Amino acid sequence: MRDEASIVKDEKRFTRFWQGIITDITERQLRNALGESEALFRSAFDDAATGIVLVGLEGKLNRINRAFAEMVGYSEDEKSGNGAIKEFTLRMTSSAMSPFS
Repeated sequence: MRDEASIVKDEKRFTRFWQGIITDITERQLRNALGESEALFRSAFDDAATGIVLVGLEGKLNRINRAFAEMVGYSEDEKSGNGAIKEFTLRMTSSAMSPFS
């Protein structure tokens, strides 16, 4: 919330009343915070030295960072989604999936 108030005086400089406005800036603050959070995530994701992949529930690669693209040999078009992203499947054996084997 943000408020602005002022005193209204008459011609003899006596206080007649206060007037003010209260503005709810919650939504604007939330939008700004979300934008800052997205920018921080984008920067951390894009500039990470480690390969990072965002995978959708259906197994499709939604987004990859530069480090991952370099690791697997994707082009800039494939990385940005302008071209068809190659199918990338990681097959794990049952022993690789268990930390106790």
